[in-house]
Amino acid sequence: MKKIRSKTAFATVGIMSFLVAAITLSAAQCMPFGKKAPQSAAVKARDAAPVIHDKWAVIVGVGDYKDPAFHKLRFSERAAEGLTTALVDDAAGKFAPDHVITLTRSHATKSAITAALSESWLLSKALPNDLIVVYFCSRAVPSSDGKALVVCTYDTASDSLENSGLVLHDLLSQLRRRSQCKNIVCLLDLQPLTGTVSPSTNLLFPPPQGQTATNLSALTRLAQVSDVSLVSGNTLLAPSFESPSKHNTYFSYYLAEGMRQGGGLQSLGDLTQYVGQNAVNDARNELAQEQLVEMRLAPDSPSMTYLALGMPTVQVPISTQSNVRIGYPYERLGIDHPDLLPGAPAPVKTVPTVHGALAGSGLAQQAAASAAAHPVRGDDQNDNEDQDFDQPKADMGPYMRYMKAYVQSKWTPPKGLEQKKVTVVFTILKDGTITDAEVIEASGEPLVDQSALHALTAASPLRPLPMGAPKSVRVNYKFQWKISNH
Repeated sequence: MKKIRSKTAFATVGIMSFLVAAITLSAAQCMPFGKKAPQSAAVKARDAAPVIHDKWAVIVGVGDYKDPAFHKLRFSERAAEGLTTALVDDAAGKFAPDHVITLTRSHATKSAITAALSESWLLSKALPNDLIVVYFCSRAVPSSDGKALVVCTYDTASDSLENSGLVLHDLLSQLRRRSQCKNIVCLLDLQPLTGTVSPSTNLLFPPPQGQTATNLSALTRLAQVSDVSLVSGNTLLAPSFESPSKHNTYFSYYLAEGMRQGGGLQSLGDLTQYVGQNAVNDARNELAQEQLVEMRLAPDSPSMTYLALGMPTVQVPISTQSNVRIGYPYERLGIDHPDLLPGAPAPVKTVPTVHGALAGSGLAQQAAASAAAHPVRGDDQNDNEDQDFDQPKADMGPYMRYMKAYVQSKWTPPKGLEQKKVTVVFTILKDGTITDAEVIEASGEPLVDQSALHALTAASPLRPLPMGAPKSVRVNYKFQWKISNH
């Protein structure tokens, strides 16, 4: 089944709690994976976990490099492919197969990875209430000034690392701000570029104002500046070791095994503990090396510790939704919120570190609306420039025209306003129920935004989807307030 997703650019801003929760795991700290938590803790975790509407993943494994100066990694591709298999396993990660992109070998170029994380794929599909997983298994090196970490791609050049590699905090912070998704976790399975690299980690990711370099680890600062939750196979800049017996990295192997053993339903915090316990023991026994699995949560996402990678997605009927996220008017982003524009520098945050597991007269006003439905992949074009969906077995054209007219008939925008536009995305289930409504481009007038949501409430349920249609359809709908002279 292909799910239909919005391709419209949007900016939605949530409320930041300015809290970082940090987990540092060693063998002595880890609870055995099979041990059951008290019921009260299980209930607390269930209630605290964020609600996820859909799940997406970009998996990157680079072991062979175009530049002969880079030493190969033996099992990077296998680590990436093994993790992908676990994510799409119905008994583990439960990701839809077409919601996961895996890039390995010569396909894992800088341009291909950047495209997968941008509008070419991920940003055209993922919405604010989705889960995004990004995995890197490759070599990495500090930037020349020591203030960034560069992840090597297949085509990274040793004489221009920062220009040809991926500057990690820039990549992740852009993904966070442009997707406006708080539920992002980046899994770092990294090896130093050559030998054992141990520069002063105080130089990496300069701490926010008011913080000193000595009381924050590099991984903590990376979570702060990128606003993305992180799980690292070892202390940043220390090797995430490869296992000669498992032909994999310890980190990837136990991530996949942990998801399978727990049916994908264990929390990210518990999964990290399981990986940490086993990776520590194996690295000591097989290699006589120390490996410390670390987790850091994004400043405004402390509940990510309770999230399970294999959790089922949830569709919420619009009649029961509360606290609907409202975005900013896109045309005013450059004026009111330039930090949300592509390429904008990351804002400086002061974040405490907390350790734990966790219109006018003479004008006649008219309302018009237009809708566009987008699937995961689309090739067909029609007379609506916003539409390009891959036709399912059913002819969805008549249904979309009916839906557009019916929702428009339920819209009663407030009077006395100038021309306004509000864009909403929502899901139509098989029985016609409208769910998961989100305002992704606000009008700037709260009454207009609320009137659009009220129209969807009044229109639900629509007629059932036609025979042969997918189980649900994701719709991008533009309510446009037009003013004309009569």
